[in-house]
Amino acid sequence: MKSKFTSLRPILWTENMDETIGFYQQCLGFTLNERNDDWQWASLEKDEVQIMLTKPNSHEKFNGIGFTGSFYFNVDNVDELWEDLKTKVKSATKSKLSTGQ
Repeated sequence: MKSKFTSLRPILWTENMDETIGFYQQCLGFTLNERNDDWQWASLEKDEVQIMLTKPNSHEKFNGIGFTGSFYFNVDNVDELWEDLKTKVKSATKSKLSTGQ
C-alpha cells in the first residue's frame, strides 16, 4: 500500500521573528496560528498554505540564514495579488523610512 502525502509545511529560519511574522501577516495576509517565544517558533496559515518559522538553535549547524531553492505560491488571481503586494511594500517602505528603521 502506498502512503498518500497530504501536505507540505516548510520550516523557515529567521533571525528576526517579529519582522518575519509581520511580513507574512501584513504583506501576504497570513494568520498567526501559534507562537512560542520559549521555543522561538511560530506557525502561520493562509487558505491551504501553512508555514512554520523558527530561529536557529543550538542543535542545528548555523552559518547564517540562507536558502537554496524556490517556493511557488499558486493563487487564483496573480494580477490582483501583485497589485496588492506593490501597494503594501510601498507603504511598509515609507513607514520604515519615516521611523528610521
